[in-house]
Amino acid sequence: MTTAIATTTTADVGVNKWELVKKTVCPPGISDAEFLLFQEQCKRSGLDPLKKQIFCVERKAKVGDEWVKKYDAQPAEAGMLARAEMFADYRGITAEAVYTDDDCMVDAGAGVVVHRFKPAGRGKLLGAWACVRREGRTPVVRFLKLEDYIQKGRDGNPLSMWGRIPETMIVKCARVAVLRVVFPEAFGGLYIPEELPPAQEEPTPDVSQAYMSFMVDIDAAETVDRMEELRLLIKSAGLVGPAYDDVVKQWKLKSGQLRKSQVGAAKSAESPQSGASSEVVSTGSSIPLA
Repeated sequence: MTTAIATTTTADVGVNKWELVKKTVCPPGISDAEFLLFQEQCKRSGLDPLKKQIFCVERKAKVGDEWVKKYDAQPAEAGMLARAEMFADYRGITAEAVYTDDDCMVDAGAGVVVHRFKPAGRGKLLGAWACVRREGRTPVVRFLKLEDYIQKGRDGNPLSMWGRIPETMIVKCARVAVLRVVFPEAFGGLYIPEELPPAQEEPTPDVSQAYMSFMVDIDAAETVDRMEELRLLIKSAGLVGPAYDDVVKQWKLKSGQLRKSQVGAAKSAESPQSGASSEVVSTGSSIPLA
């Protein structure tokens, strides 16, 4: 069995390696053209998707007025480091986080970093530097500011790992950034998820607006049929928590009132000799929302 990624076959499953990649690594629905592009990016970079060195990631993007699916090749930092080791003149990489109380001097032109610090009480995290050395060449240094890379949510708070381990995240970004500069033929145009802005999301309905709309519609409903329509709308609206509970409670109350009114009207239309039942429908929900 050969080791070339384009020709290797997996005998135990009886499929070509790229067929296995498409079935197990790529998101369902990827087109042939998009998969071919991903395949070419794997070949150029030398990163193996079956070794989890590079991934095919589905992202949503707004094109005009429509949201469409895009498929990006995203490398793993560990994969890029392993690939760098395969270059004959590669002599290693060094990286470190920088805090306000550190003594750090970077001479980017000479490829020199002098960084001294005490492990305790280093102050506020500023960013990170990374340096790659190649035989016979000036080392390449890059410094990244935390404020330029940290990912935040709509509330302004750091997202996920950026809130828990920001030092690890910014150092990872620094290593990847300098590898991309030193080995553009392999890593040019490839970015790890930590470097990218948060994925775009289709806007979701305003919960408060949906809540008020349902409350108004329930209050205005005059028939049981209208209440059934609202029941289906409430189920599909995506309301959660107290907002959902309040809407359901109001729906049950109004539904019970309308059903009582409907039964009373039916009784009034009947003759006294018809022997109509005196049973009254319960105010409980007879059309469950769940």
